[in-house]
Amino acid sequence: MVLNVPPLRTVFGVPIPIQSVLQVLSAVAAAAVGAAMALGLIHWLSDGLDPGGIAMILAGAVMGAVPSVYVTRPSTLTIRTAPQGERYWRQQVHGQLERYGYHLIETVTGQGTRYRTRLPRLLRWSENEIVVKSAHDAGMEALVATGPSLINTIVLNALRPPAS
Repeated sequence: MVLNVPPLRTVFGVPIPIQSVLQVLSAVAAAAVGAAMALGLIHWLSDGLDPGGIAMILAGAVMGAVPSVYVTRPSTLTIRTAPQGERYWRQQVHGQLERYGYHLIETVTGQGTRYRTRLPRLLRWSENEIVVKSAHDAGMEALVATGPSLINTIVLNALRPPAS
C-alpha cells in the first residue's frame, strides 16, 4: 500500500492549500460562526470585552479554521490487490469509508465509485469526495482511492497489517 500526497501549490513561495472558492467561503463562514459564538459566550459570562480580547478570539477562530483546509489536500492511496484480489480490497476500503462517515453516491463503469461525506452541504466540499477505481501499478492489478489526505491516511492505517 502506498500513499502519495503531492506538494501544495505555492504563490510567492508560500504553500496554498485552497482548492476552490466554496472551500474558502465555507472555512470563512465556520470561522465567523465560531468567533461569534465565542464572543457571545464571553460577553454573556463577563461584564464586557476589551478590544485585545476580541482580537485574540478572532485570531483563534481563523487559526482554528486553517487545519480544515489542509486535511482536504488531494492524495492517492494505491493498494496492490494480489493475492487477496480486488473484490476483497474494495470491500475493505468501502467498509472503512462507511465507518468514517462516507456513503457511496455512484458507480460509473470505467470511472470508479464515488463516495461523499454525510456532513450537511454547508460543511461538505467537493474536495472531500473520494473516488475508488481499478488500475494497474507496476504491472500489477491495483485499487486506487483518490481523495483527501486525512481520510486516505486513516484508511491506509486501518488496512495496514499490524507490525510484528
